[in-house]
Amino acid sequence: MLKILIVEDEALIALQIKNFLIRKGLQVAGYASNFVEAHRLFSEHRPEIIICDIYLQNDEKASRSLTNSLSWVNLR
Repeated sequence: MLKILIVEDEALIALQIKNFLIRKGLQVAGYASNFVEAHRLFSEHRPEIIICDIYLQNDEKASRSLTNSLSWVNLR
C-alpha cells in the first residue's frame, strides 16, 4: 500500500485530506504543519507520495531545504 505524507499548515484542511485518503483506502504516513517536520517524517516513514501545500506560513527557506533534500531521492 502506498504511504502518503501530508504537509499542510491549516489543520482543518489537513484533517479533511487525511480523512478523504483514509476513506479511499490509502495509508497516511503522517501529517506535518511545516517543512522541518515534513523532512523529519519523510526520513522516518519514506512515503511514496507527498501532498504538500507549497505556501506554508513563515517557512520559505525550509521549503527550499526540503525540496533540495528530496531532489536526490529515488522513490520506487
